[in-house]
Amino acid sequence: MPSLVGLIPARSGSERVPDKNLRSLAGHPLLAYAVSTALQSGIFDRVVCSTDSGKIAEVAQRYGADVPFLRPAALATATSPDIEWITHALDQLEIHGDRYPAALQAYVGR
Repeated sequence: MPSLVGLIPARSGSERVPDKNLRSLAGHPLLAYAVSTALQSGIFDRVVCSTDSGKIAEVAQRYGADVPFLRPAALATATSPDIEWITHALDQLEIHGDRYPAALQAYVGR
């Protein structure tokens, strides 16, 4: 049975709300709610945060997400298509020894 990975995007360059993912909401950074919800769902074998920021990576890890790599800045702009960071994340996971063939097939037609 294939395993399932939850991918959480969290880039650092929000233009309208600076440091949006690190802003506190009811005592926790906004990012914590996405990570916690994904983990509590019980459907993912792994929750991975894709970010270009070391600070965001630290917060994601503190709340239980894996951050095995940082996303290149070129894939973290306001106009970067989602498929680019998703493909990057799946490629990096494969380089690190974790393959999610159903996700690869569903998102990039591999």
